[in-house]
Amino acid sequence: MTTDETAARSGSAIGPLPFDTTLRNLEDIIDRTAQQELTYRTREQVARFFAGTDLVDPGLVRVEEWRPEPGTAGAERSSLWCAVGRKR
Repeated sequence: MTTDETAARSGSAIGPLPFDTTLRNLEDIIDRTAQQELTYRTREQVARFFAGTDLVDPGLVRVEEWRPEPGTAGAERSSLWCAVGRKR
């Protein structure tokens, strides 16, 4: 959060930030602290890596959707994609 976002007036409350804002803040932190360079990709960009393969169920999904344990489904959404593809 920026200083403006954390400087609440007395008696006011700050709720969760919109997902896009939170994601941008997380990406900024990672960019400053990661020892490896990261490249952020959309689902469509990641899907290109699996061209010519047959995707194993559940396909290309967010990491929390990859075979989740029963009862662990939640509203959280990561920006990480995962899949397993078998060569044809």
